[in-house]
Amino acid sequence: MTKKVKLLILMLSIPITYFIYILNNNKNINYIALGDDLSVGINSFGIANYSYSDYIKDYIRENNMLNIYTNKLSERNKTITEQYNDILVNKKVKIDNKTYNIKKLLRESDILTISLGQNDIRYEISSTNKQKLTSRDYTQIAETIFTKYKTLITEIKKYFKRDLYLLGTYYRTETERNISQQLNKKLKEYCNDNKMTFIDISYIGNDKYFDNRNSNLPNDEAYLEISKSIISRLILEK
Repeated sequence: MTKKVKLLILMLSIPITYFIYILNNNKNINYIALGDDLSVGINSFGIANYSYSDYIKDYIRENNMLNIYTNKLSERNKTITEQYNDILVNKKVKIDNKTYNIKKLLRESDILTISLGQNDIRYEISSTNKQKLTSRDYTQIAETIFTKYKTLITEIKKYFKRDLYLLGTYYRTETERNISQQLNKKLKEYCNDNKMTFIDISYIGNDKYFDNRNSNLPNDEAYLEISKSIISRLILEK
């Protein structure tokens, strides 16, 4: 009996159910979402609902490729420095009753989304104690936030080696616009230079994405649109 015949017999002896199992069980993608209110999914009325990361999680799961997902390391009002400190202290989180630390998650994750900067912009504006900022102030604030972001990404890249999607910022006031546009330009160039994907979300500053005029946070429709912007560029290969 030739080797080819033996191989054919062996292949035929393997139950067809095994091949079906292989085809339908490709759960190999770990997705972690870091960030602020946007990553948590806080809507215009301060309620935690579906975040853009939840929609992405659903998309990966529908493709039967999701292994682990969490946005539990994201928090309301989170700043870039606070996210950086979480990594330094190796913050822990529970996923499906198992405890993971952030460095382990970063090492083992295939997709990472980061949405930070909104709280930093508002904090820096209020810290100036000026009623009216100058163009020089706008540039300085954008540079300060960008520097913090670079420090964070440098730390993250010590552990995370795969597909990083960095969300830009949006604006609701003229002052925020002047800072956000400069910051987004810097972040986009930084992403292009470092093989990361920049996601422009400046469009959600539009009034149609805000159900509450007194809120700086968008409505549920905005979160769906953000997810679409990311999913259209998502790589579902491990």
